[in-house]
Amino acid sequence: ILLAILSKNDEAKVADVWPHIMLGRMDLSDFAVRKINWQPKAQNLAEIFGIINVLPRNTVFIDDNPVERASISSAYPDLRVLGSDLYYLRRILLWSAETQVAAVSAESGRRTEMIQAQAERESSRKRLSRDEFLATLDLRVHLFELRDPHDPRMARASELVNKSNQFNSTGRRWTSAEINAWFAAAGVFYAFEVTDRFTQYGLVGVA
Repeated sequence: ILLAILSKNDEAKVADVWPHIMLGRMDLSDFAVRKINWQPKAQNLAEIFGIINVLPRNTVFIDDNPVERASISSAYPDLRVLGSDLYYLRRILLWSAETQVAAVSAESGRRTEMIQAQAERESSRKRLSRDEFLATLDLRVHLFELRDPHDPRMARASELVNKSNQFNSTGRRWTSAEINAWFAAAGVFYAFEVTDRFTQYGLVGVA
């Protein structure tokens, strides 16, 4: 689950008072994206979607201002908006089906760090020409084979082939039994890990 701050405020002021308000329970660096400015929240949210690459229907927006909630609901009808009853927030966030996952791979656990690196990379890309940017990226791809369902990297591989987004080009989903049968029949998964000068992305592709 990725966290983002979307606030109408002065970012320097927020950074100054944050430690006194949160008392160490949460740091600003825990948020993958921060949009703290005076722009309309719907505009900032559109930029957040672009950075994180998620759909409104996979997002929860929380705000204590009914005007802001109405504005976001109007702009994104598929987005779940909370905040009218703050006392129910904890229960909703802890127990809703949307916030539960079967497992968290190492790559998924580092998603916030990856998104932050992506924002830094995008900033660098805008400052340089395309050729200069690619030359400084130091992109490295490591291709390897997976032949054992008990390989610790299979958790991430299974997660990727069963994603319901644009990653899976076939639409086919693999159960654990099907993966075991595939390897038993001498089948192979080809996977690759990627790094650049900004971060390690881990296992990001499977064929």
